[in-house]
Amino acid sequence: MALRFLRKKGVSETEAKLLVSRINLMEKLAPGFEVYHFYANGVYGTWVAQGKSKISPQELQKAEREKIEGERDTAVAQGEKLQEEVNDLVTEKQRITEEIEGLRSERTSLLEERSKLEANNTAQLSKLNSLHYVVGNRDKLKADGIIEIPVFAKDRAGKNWKNDVFTQSLDLRSADSITLKASELNLKKIGKINVVPGSYTKDVHYSLTISEDKQSATIKLIEKSRFTNDKVVFAISE
Repeated sequence: MALRFLRKKGVSETEAKLLVSRINLMEKLAPGFEVYHFYANGVYGTWVAQGKSKISPQELQKAEREKIEGERDTAVAQGEKLQEEVNDLVTEKQRITEEIEGLRSERTSLLEERSKLEANNTAQLSKLNSLHYVVGNRDKLKADGIIEIPVFAKDRAGKNWKNDVFTQSLDLRSADSITLKASELNLKKIGKINVVPGSYTKDVHYSLTISEDKQSATIKLIEKSRFTNDKVVFAISE
């Protein structure tokens, strides 16, 4: 309206825009308002009167200001609410992250425990399916109390016949023979091998072959089930 008025007064568009930029215009008008313009000696002015409107320009501006402030307050409240929701989501995310880490840690612990159980199970199965034995010089085994050598009977278990003595084992699921070497036993030769306990019978439960040079011997388990998870001493004499 202001530009149209000035253009009718013969003011160029550029000058009209400049003049309008120097005054305060109401951005919104209500039906019935009366708008007045004047232009004289290069000076432009305008004002708005209530006219036939039910609301005055000041009341309209106040209402618009209150509306804007209300929208601003609503936006601020919504922003605060959204921020609270964001904070709640961050807290929930942190809780879930901690829960996931806890589950991962628990899973790792369970996997480790399972591995230990599997290893223990494997060890137990191996133990239950193995022959546990000791190989040594007959006289030393007697001196250590692992075996006894009666005068008129077979060699038998001594007072120190204990589980921790039998450190060697043969898994009978995959093997059925033991090879002994004189050099590994600090012996010059293998002359005789006594199997303790004496309940094991040669050529029935086991076979024994000593090499011609007496440097090695092979013990083959014929009846493996008899030796399963049992303890045996192979006492060697030169």
